[in-house]
Amino acid sequence: MRSFLDRIFCDKIKLTIILILILLPTADVFIILFQSKTEILPYALYATFLSGYSKGHILQSLYLWFVPLYFLLITGDNCIEDYQTGYKSILVSKIGKASMIRKNLCISFMLPFLILVVGLTLNLIAAMIAFRNGAYSPMGGEYAVYDALNMPETLLFKLSYTHPLSANLIYILAAAFLSGLISMVGTSFSLILHERKFVYSITFALWLGPLLMKNSSMLLFQPFSEYGFNVLMPIFLWITAIYVAIITAVNIWEVKFCEI
Repeated sequence: MRSFLDRIFCDKIKLTIILILILLPTADVFIILFQSKTEILPYALYATFLSGYSKGHILQSLYLWFVPLYFLLITGDNCIEDYQTGYKSILVSKIGKASMIRKNLCISFMLPFLILVVGLTLNLIAAMIAFRNGAYSPMGGEYAVYDALNMPETLLFKLSYTHPLSANLIYILAAAFLSGLISMVGTSFSLILHERKFVYSITFALWLGPLLMKNSSMLLFQPFSEYGFNVLMPIFLWITAIYVAIITAVNIWEVKFCEI
């Protein structure tokens, strides 16, 4: 496992992408400060990166829409390079095909998961420091005080608005989890297809499709939205089921039927 990670962290391009992904959410704090220089600062926990408080949502779009491409560059590309250079055969002879697949999949989930958790948590901390004197809620009303007359009536919104720290942490974990899953999907395709144009296009389509639907998967990353459990839970469950099914099927195929 360590040798797999060393290959990533010793690559300057991949390391640069990792650092950008960790630091980019915190840049959103500076954008909000600039946009709010003549306005009242927001309550900190309602102005985090995932809440989409900044105008235009440029950083959120750059960050969340292209998640699978970033992590294919970081983790999935190694599988393609191993096949093209013949190193895959050496790995299989040394540790076995099943072990090689398992280690690649573990890294392709854990690394994206940790990158998002660290990056989004840094943003959360930075927002709490920068907006510690903030007093404006984009939803109207007071901090953590639910107003049934003027706010969405869903239970999820009420729980989120009255417990904003917990809401932010849960949505951070949800974003990190789904990012880890799509990274595993990309790595799975990298193990059997070996062609970047196919791997990148198929993986990106599997991420983009749910984003463009009426009940978009982007709702799973946005705390304090008006949608309730009845909308978000089905989205989360069917996306998770599809990704897990693809990962399972592709890797059974690789182990049982594919030659080196």
